[in-house]
Amino acid sequence: MSKKAMIQAALLSVVSIAATTIPTLSHADSLGKCFGIAKAGQNGCAGITGNHTCKGTSSESYNPGDFKVVSQDECKKMGGLSKEEAMAIIHDATKIKAFEEMMAKRNS
Repeated sequence: MSKKAMIQAALLSVVSIAATTIPTLSHADSLGKCFGIAKAGQNGCAGITGNHTCKGTSSESYNPGDFKVVSQDECKKMGGLSKEEAMAIIHDATKIKAFEEMMAKRNS
């Protein structure tokens, strides 16, 4: 392979990698924690309630203290909460139960 062909191949590789990486990085910027959408055992990491400390260990579905990482658009479509909205609910058992029931009906 000539030197020119090797340089062209290397440049093509760099451009290909950049083309596939840039959209991924842009997409990652729009991802965030969406509270209240995780089903039991599908939560991402520890919840804000302190009920558990590890990914996939939630025993309740749609607990507003648990989150999954999704896009902001997907969070809205699923009826999820921001961290601030979740914090306003998690200290009131009546609000937690009402939210969980609403989410269960919505997603059944």
